[in-house]
Formats: sequence, C-alpha cells, structure tokens
Amino acid sequence: MRRIATLFVVLTFVLGLGCRGSDDPVKTDADGSVGDGPITTTEGGVTTDATILQIRTGVIKEGTKVVLKDVIVSAVDGHGTYTGDLYVQDAEQAAKNTAIKLFQNTRTDGGQISDLSPGDHVKVEGTVKYWTGPVSSPFKNGKYVMELDGNQIAKLSGGNAPIPAVVTATDMTTGPDAEAWESSLLTVKDIKVMTLPDAQYGDFTVTGGLAVDDDLYPHSPKVGDCLTVTGVSVFLYEYRLNPRGATDVATATNCQAAKVVTIKDIQDTTSANHAVKGDEVKVTGIITAVDSSLSTGATPKYYGFMLQDGTGAYSGIYIFHAWDNSAAQKPAVGEEIELTGTVDEYYDLTELKNVSWTVKGTKPVPVPELVAAADVETKGSKAEQYEGVLLKVENLEVGEIVKDSKGKDLGFKDKTSGLVIDYNFYNFPMPQVGDKYTSITGPLDYTFSNFKIYPRDAADMVKQ
Repeated sequence: MRRIATLFVVLTFVLGLGCRGSDDPVKTDADGSVGDGPITTTEGGVTTDATILQIRTGVIKEGTKVVLKDVIVSAVDGHGTYTGDLYVQDAEQAAKNTAIKLFQNTRTDGGQISDLSPGDHVKVEGTVKYWTGPVSSPFKNGKYVMELDGNQIAKLSGGNAPIPAVVTATDMTTGPDAEAWESSLLTVKDIKVMTLPDAQYGDFTVTGGLAVDDDLYPHSPKVGDCLTVTGVSVFLYEYRLNPRGATDVATATNCQAAKVVTIKDIQDTTSANHAVKGDEVKVTGIITAVDSSLSTGATPKYYGFMLQDGTGAYSGIYIFHAWDNSAAQKPAVGEEIELTGTVDEYYDLTELKNVSWTVKGTKPVPVPELVAAADVETKGSKAEQYEGVLLKVENLEVGEIVKDSKGKDLGFKDKTSGLVIDYNFYNFPMPQVGDKYTSITGPLDYTFSNFKIYPRDAADMVKQ
C-alpha cells in the first residue's frame, strides 16, 4: 500500500498532477480560524503560527512552507519498509479538518522519528503538498490528499495520548464529512470482519464496506470477528482505517446480526426493507446458474453464480464468489441455500460478496421468465428489474459477433433487439452472423455497461 502511495507522490512531483488551491486568499481570525482577519501566505516563503485547520480548509496554498509551532503526534509509522511517516493533529481531541500526514521527516533535535510517541508535542517545518497520483488512478472526483512534505521536526514535550473521535463506518467512507476526517484519529465501534486480510496489501473489510489496513500495524482477524477499531483515516482509492497497534484492535460484543431480507429487498430500491451497499444480509434462494468457464492465469478459478428466491421482477441476484476444483464449498444448480454476504454495487451491478452459505436441500429451479429481447437489452424498459433473473428470449438472429479489445470472441448481439448473448458462464461454440435461434435461456447480468444473457449449457441455446 505504501509503495503505491510513495509512487503517487513521486509522480505528482514529476508530472505536476497535484490539485492546486484557489488563488484568492482566504481570511482568518487572529486565532487562525477561518474568519475576517488577514493572513500572510507567501508561496515559497514561511508562514509562521500556521494551523492544520488553515491548511486543510485552503487558507494555506499548496507549495507554501509552514511552521506548525505545537501539534500533537497521533501515530508513528514503524511498520514495514516505508517507516518514518507521522500523523499529527492540532489538539488533543480529534476534530474535523485538524489532522494531517507528515511525509519525509527528519528530527532536528538529535532524536529519531521512531522515538516519538502518540501524545508528544512537536514543532514542524515543512511544505504543503497535494497529491493525486497518475491521471488513470481512480480517485473520487479528482480527489487529492493533503500532507506536509520534507519536514524538520523537533520534540517540545511529552503529553497525553490523543483522544479519538467516535464515528461510524459510513462517516468515514461515504458520509459528507469523510474528507474532513482524513488523517484523523478515529474509533469505529462494533464492526464485523467480512473478509480476511488481502494477501498483497493486508487490508480487510468490515461492516459498512470500510477497509481496515495494515500500513501501521499487521493484524490477523478472522471472518465474523466483532471488533472496535481505532486508527488514523487514510485515503488511497478509498478511505481506510489504520490501527497503530494491538490495543487499537479490540474485541467487541455488540455487532449487529445480518439483516434478513428477500432478494427483492436488495434489488428494489422502493422496498420498505431495502438493503444498501455495505449491509450484511441473509437471504434464502435457489441457485439457478453457475460459472462453468475456468479462468485463465496462474491460479485458474470459476467466478460467480446466480441466486433466485421466487419468480418475476427483482427475484434474482449475482453472487460474487471464486472457487476451484479443490474448494470445499462449491455452488451447484438446484441447491437451496441460506446465504450471508455483503451488498455491493460493482460498476452498477448489484451483487452479494464476502459470502458463506449453508445448503438446505435441493429444489426445482424456477421456470425461466419469458420476456421480449428488446425489453431486457441495455436500454430496455425491464432490464434493471430482471437483473439476475433466469430468462428466456425467443426468435433471435445473430447480427454481430462481440469481441474484446484483442479480437477474442465473447458472444453475439441479436440483430433486431441488440441484446447481447455472452459466453461468461458457458463457453459455447461461436455461431455465424445470420444464424437463428428459436430460444435462448439464461440469467440476465450487467457487465461493461451492457445487460447480457448468460446461457448455462447447450440446452439453453435452441437453434432453428
């Protein structure tokens, strides 16, 4: 994670991709808060008696050298290869827009950065910097991160450990004040671990979709653990909470149980029991389709299956789950399962991820809904409501072979409606333009900005 962050910073310096503050000076009161009084912001010079609040609210421009006369250390990065980063805040109690990251730090008083501890008061001289990473990076709405770079740091005194602000996972991730909490010391209570730490970056997800990272401290929770986590908020692709040590990851007992819903409650936004992204839910349904095309790569896997709990609109959903032939838990068409997972919106596809389930038995697969191809193609009036539902369309003619960017065949489009028939679940023999089908059956899915039907086997594709 930090290797990526460092690369982004370097690219910002070299390519000049950092966002710039306004050219209009913002006035502050004599105490440094935003108000009507003047403040000197000589770019390239030194602004004395600056506060983190002034930097984070745009009073101090990017590129300005500043002095923070007395700020409090909230976290010291002492883990991994990229150590020596600091997080500081204006006051003992965490508050919005009063915390910032210090990057590339040197002690000027003879000590080491690693000697500093949360609660220490320090004086900081550094340069305000924004970074965004390369243009292709998926930062939200041109998101940039504020920090101080090339800092000269002197310890003033010890002090009380900073007091974290108590927030929710939503406050940290999608709430209107998420950016204001950036670099702040926060506590999120009663969150359940939804995934194991990622093998590459070490982060795991918890209730509400929040990522908990290991940049400052490595930890190994188990799926289902109920925790209260304290740490600093860091933004890289998304907001992440970074605990500082073992005491920041505490066992909790008040995590909410998974919300029992129907698939319609997830798919239909007008449902009174509607479940939203980040909710942990429990549903019961019948598996209607399973990926049968092994992926390529070093570790080939199967990806995804469809679950349905009735018939008609909003009765089906895509389940994101990967397995191989050695996996203990594999989905099978016709199994009735009770499944727990997290609601997600993956590029506008509603899905359940981080799933586990219990097989209750077997039942007949729901009869496919007979629909007009034009109604469920990408612009069709019924496409959204039939997402994930097993469908049957009739009288199709191959009008175009669909290929990927490398020219590989992926499926075909119906000549009249434009509906895409995709080989994602079943690698069917590719037809010729002009070939006709009496009927095609399969669940409706949404990928790469198009609704598509996934045939499951040869019986789902009846040629004329």
